[in-house]
Amino acid sequence: MPKLFGLIVLLSVSLGVKADGDICTNIQGLWKQTHISSKLDKDLVEDSSQSWIFSPDMNAQYKGFIDQEFPYACQEDILTFKAIVESRLKVVRSSKTHMVWESIDFGGFIYVER
Repeated sequence: MPKLFGLIVLLSVSLGVKADGDICTNIQGLWKQTHISSKLDKDLVEDSSQSWIFSPDMNAQYKGFIDQEFPYACQEDILTFKAIVESRLKVVRSSKTHMVWESIDFGGFIYVER
C-alpha cells in the first residue's frame, strides 16, 4: 500500500495536480493567459490577451479588454474576483509556473503561466 501511495503522489506532482503547496500563496505575482478552451485540455485556442498581477494584500491588477484593479479572495482552490462583475475561478491544476482555471460563472478554461 505505501508503494501505491508513493506512486499516486509522484504522478500528482509530475502532472501538476494541486500538489505544489498553497494555491493562495502560489497565486501571488504575474500570470499571463496563454490559451483558452471550452473543455479541459481539448481544442485549446492560443490567446494571450489577458494578464493578472496578484499581490499579497489581496488586490489584483487585470490587464485585458478593460484594465482594472480589484480585490480578490482565495479559499482553498477557488479564486473570487471582486471586480465590476464578480466572478469565480476554480484552480484545476497548479504548479509554480503554470495553472489551469475553470470559470465557475461563465464556463470554459483559462491556461496561464508566469
